[in-house]
This record gives sequence, structure tokens and C-alpha cells, in this order.
Amino acid sequence: ASQADYTAGTAIANPTAYDNTSNPQTIFVNVEGANGCSELISFDLIVHSLPDYNEPVKLITCDDALADGFTSFNLNFATAQITNGHANVAISYYETQVEALIGDPTTALAQNYTNTSANNQSIYVRIEDIITGCVTTDALDLEVTQTSALPPQGEALQSFCGAALRAQINEPPANLTDLVVVGDNLQWYSDAGGTTPIPDTTLLVDGQTYYVSQTTTGTQGCESSLLAVQAVEKYCNCVPNGGFERDATTSTASGYGFAYYDFPLNPPGMQQCQTDLNSIPLQNLASLDPVNGHTNPNNAFNNHAYILTPGLDSFMSGFLNTQIRVEPNTPYNQRAIGLNDFFGDGSISSITKKIIAGQSFSFDYALAMENTSNLNLPSVVLPFFKVQIWDQNNNLVSEQ
Repeated sequence: ASQADYTAGTAIANPTAYDNTSNPQTIFVNVEGANGCSELISFDLIVHSLPDYNEPVKLITCDDALADGFTSFNLNFATAQITNGHANVAISYYETQVEALIGDPTTALAQNYTNTSANNQSIYVRIEDIITGCVTTDALDLEVTQTSALPPQGEALQSFCGAALRAQINEPPANLTDLVVVGDNLQWYSDAGGTTPIPDTTLLVDGQTYYVSQTTTGTQGCESSLLAVQAVEKYCNCVPNGGFERDATTSTASGYGFAYYDFPLNPPGMQQCQTDLNSIPLQNLASLDPVNGHTNPNNAFNNHAYILTPGLDSFMSGFLNTQIRVEPNTPYNQRAIGLNDFFGDGSISSITKKIIAGQSFSFDYALAMENTSNLNLPSVVLPFFKVQIWDQNNNLVSEQ
């Protein structure tokens, strides 16, 4: 096999059944003529891998009107699954494995194949790499079922947001993909009889009923009965609130505004909780870093607005282990906004968020008072929290 073997006179014992020892491997051949002259030549043995493919999945189809266990299978469904997107793989089908190994095109099955054994039958797939010529075979099971697929799942009455509201957040009008329906290979229709298919890009119309079927993956011809879904336009809670947090690692102000209002000591209105907050002049705009920049308790304590993260926050109670944390029962809330009145003289920190009609806005809050015996705030005064809603013309609509 090697040049050293040639020098030693060691020939391959059985050239018709030789197992290579490396890949590739060079084989040396001594060619001797009738005149006694000889020449040493060589060639390479190269072993290619078998074709890369997916193991065939059983192909299931519904019986035809005769209901006799015999029907036509579209083998192209299996081809797409087996090739796994590899363009260099050629697929053909045969009734026996021997025929698949031989690969005679004249015995190959047509792509629309009717089974010859009732209800269940196995045929064989020839998988060939068209570049290397390597071939392998595998079995494909066929099954004729008498039961059609169940309809997809979804609510019969579903609401959607109108085009005008969606336009406020630069969203296109709602279409069939905005309806919540769970199923495989959904197909929408405009009529209850399922005779007029429509694309899922069809825009929703208020009060219109749409019909949808499913065809379970791995089956063909087994389209389900139809699910009827009526779409109704809604006008509330249409626009999602981006919120204070964008993800688990980054926080942002997201349109929130922060302000600090300063008062003289012991303002009577504050003690009676009757101060008209609208008449209080804004003294200072408080800043909040887009990403939590106030991790030092001293820095956080000296800011009217700051980001509060989970864990021990020791800026309260003389920097001890007091925990003012985010809501522990809300796994999606990783951060909160802290607003400080750290002078204890009746000053106010405020937060403002602009929302639009149809937008839902929810939040949790907690009030903490470090020292209720502060001389500037009588003990009868408790911290309070006020929510005000203003319209686009700065008119107070509601407050609580």
C-alpha cells in the first residue's frame, strides 16, 4: 500500500476488499510491462461522508371519498422534510429497498403515489449526494387516516385596536395575524363554507366574522373543520405602555419627567394636606440617568429621583440594612423609581408620564418615612401620594 511496502516487497493481500487506514490515503502500484520494464505509480483513496438528511417522518393523509384505505400521497411533502434544505441532495422513492439501492429511474415512484397496501405501507427513499455520488436509503411510512384534524383553538369573539389608535404609535392597521388562534398551517376564509381563502394580511373589519382551519403538520389533505372568529374594534387599552424598563438589564426614563418642588418650613397647606400643588413653582428639575448610575447610597440619598434596584438599599435609617426594594411578587419588575424629599421640610419630588387615549398604565408604589418626629413635620402629618390626570390642554380631569 505504501512506498515502504513496495520497497519491502509487501503487496496488498486482497485488493478487492481493502480497508483504508487513513482518509485520504495514497496507494502505490507497481506496473510491469511484457518486456520486463516496470514503473511505480500512485493514486489516492478518498472516503466521502454519507448524505446529510432528516430521518423521514410518517406521512399521513386523509382517505378520499371511497374510504377504502387507499388514497394519493404527495411525496413532495416528504422530500421537503427529508432534504432539510440541502440543495445538493437528490431524493427518489421506490417500493423496495433493493430498488432504492439500485436507483433505476424507470422503477422510481411518481411524486403523486397511491398506496398499494390498505391504510399502512412503507416505501423506501434513495438519498443521493449529487456532488460526491454517495447514496444511502431509509424507510418512509405512509398512513391513511379516516379522521380529519380538529379545528384550531381560539376565542369566538376577539377585539382589536382600530387603525386610528394604532397610528398613534406608528403601527399598521390590525390584520388576521392580530387574532389569537392556535393551530398548525392556518388557512383563513371569508365564508363559513371555506370556499374563499383569504391571506392572513387581510385587514380586520369591525363586526366581521372570519373562518380559519388548520392542517396538522405531517399530514396532507387533512384540513380541519372551521373555527369562526368575530372581530370587534375596541377603543380602550389599545396602546401598550413601554414602561420604565426595556429589559432585565437596561432601564430608561421612557418619557418620564421628574421635578422638585421646594417650600418654606412648615407650610400650613402641607400640614393640612390641602396645598394646591398646581400653584407651587417648580424650583429645580431633577435628573435621572438612563441607566442606573446612582449605586452609591449617598448619591442616591442626595438625588430627588434615582433608579432603585433589587437588593439591600442602605440609604435609609442611617445607612443600615433597611430594604426599600422593587415589588418581589412581580418577576418582570427589576427596577423602580425612587423619589426623595430628603430635607424633611415639606419639599416634594414628583414624576410625570404622558400617555395617550387608549393606553393602559399601571404601577405599584410604597411610601416610606424615616423620621416621623421631625420637628419640621408634626407627627399628625403622614406622607401622601397623589395621582392627577390632565388633558392635552392642561386641564385637570381627575385626581386621587
